[in-house]
Amino acid sequence: MAARSSLLLALAACVVAAAQTPADRTASVQGIITNSMTGEPLLRAHISLRLMPTGPQQANTQKRFGALTTAEGKFSITGIDPGRYMVALDKVGYVALLSPSEGQINLVAGEKKEDLKLKLIPTGAITGRVLTADGEPVENAIVSVDFSTGQGSTGHTDEKGQYRIGGLAPGRYRVRATLETLPVPAEIRTDGTKEVHYAATYYPSALLPRDATRAQVSAGSDASGIDIRLVRTPILRVSGTVSGAPAGARSMIQVRTGRSTRSSGMVKPDGTFEIWKLEPGKYTILATANSSSVNLQSSPVEIEITDSNVDHISLTFVPPMDLNGHVEFEQQEARPQKNPNVQQQRAGAPQRAAPPYRIFLNAMDSYVSKTLDVDSADTFKINGLAPAHYQLTLQWGPAYIKSMRIGSTVVDGSILDLTHGTPGDSLTLVISSIMGSISGKVTDDNGPAATGAVYLAKVLPESLTGNSALGLQTAAVKPDGTYQFGLIAPGRYRIAALAEMRLYNEDDEQDISDVVEIHAGDRLTQDLKIRKVQ
Repeated sequence: MAARSSLLLALAACVVAAAQTPADRTASVQGIITNSMTGEPLLRAHISLRLMPTGPQQANTQKRFGALTTAEGKFSITGIDPGRYMVALDKVGYVALLSPSEGQINLVAGEKKEDLKLKLIPTGAITGRVLTADGEPVENAIVSVDFSTGQGSTGHTDEKGQYRIGGLAPGRYRVRATLETLPVPAEIRTDGTKEVHYAATYYPSALLPRDATRAQVSAGSDASGIDIRLVRTPILRVSGTVSGAPAGARSMIQVRTGRSTRSSGMVKPDGTFEIWKLEPGKYTILATANSSSVNLQSSPVEIEITDSNVDHISLTFVPPMDLNGHVEFEQQEARPQKNPNVQQQRAGAPQRAAPPYRIFLNAMDSYVSKTLDVDSADTFKINGLAPAHYQLTLQWGPAYIKSMRIGSTVVDGSILDLTHGTPGDSLTLVISSIMGSISGKVTDDNGPAATGAVYLAKVLPESLTGNSALGLQTAAVKPDGTYQFGLIAPGRYRIAALAEMRLYNEDDEQDISDVVEIHAGDRLTQDLKIRKVQ
């Protein structure tokens, strides 16, 4: 009986100890959130801490901790598991532009972070009118601001042509007005008038983003008088024929800019098509066919709309393509390393096949993606590819795709052009581990920059512009004004230093970026100056 009592006491002690251990290991955070303009404390501002995965055991975690501020602007979060967290703040009428040091917080077991001081910035707004070329107000026009600063919104004009878009972070914005139109011919009128077509227009009256004037939004104030006078453009036609469509399939035409579909229409029973009211610019046009048994796509054709119709386009369907792939490694270091998190097999246990390593294939003209499993013989298969440009990337590193052989054709880099079919059914990827790096110093008007970000984006062929963010890398500027990119695949890149972390906008960065070329093994030094978007 005594032995049993001792056992029960021991078990109880273990239970108590187990219950106390997690509490002893948790951390806490306390602080205050204020208005960046006035310094006043903010009531009911929300702070959220989201756990950043640091290993496979946390890969699928969605654990978050949070709190609301009191009337004194103070908050307290307790019982936080140790780890690295992303910090997010939100309150209606305010925006958080956290520095890299404020945007993350690392907590160790038992740590108590106190007196954390965070600020929210009052949002601003853009107001103005949308007018026709003759100065008449336009009702129900869609007005949007760009998202290059990470903030943006859309709105509609009222019966007086007026609009207001609020909730904007301080910054410089492009503003665009668009009218909803159908891709149909002009109206037939017998009263002597003609239908007028207005293109999407940037403030104050520009067709192209780089010709727009930006509206400056300040914290807590309105940028007023941002009036947009729409540009009148001719009503034009794009027409042609489609061949190779399977019997009974429903065929459509898509007109794209980058990955975005700008217009669409049906293919007529005789294989012809017409698309109307496209605005001046460069487009990719293609046909798709769908039925219960087949999904096909034509080879895309590049077109440019200026001031006249574009006719006699010929689109031909291409059967889905299958490729047998093989991987070659130039160095042993280029091979994927054994995953240290895969448990070793026990002696005598049945042998299991080695887990595959993977290559990712992403269409650059659409949102199609595939994951390719590479087996122990370094081979893989790709099935059902539509004609398009594809980018291949590796799951492992440090390594990159140096070149590819498709049939007897050799291609440098990792972009596969299958827009007109494939010259063979075999694809070989040559993998190398000899990469380059870029480092340097960043300055502003006052000398070495203490904060900021450097953006590095791969320069792609002109036909693929708008996809540069696929290879985008970002490096924070260190307190001593230096930055560094390590393990960069050889190629040509655009590099730009900005005053803050924000979303990448290719139109902006082309105006303020330099072009650098990296070769295998290069250790390039490139000093930069922070330049503002005009």
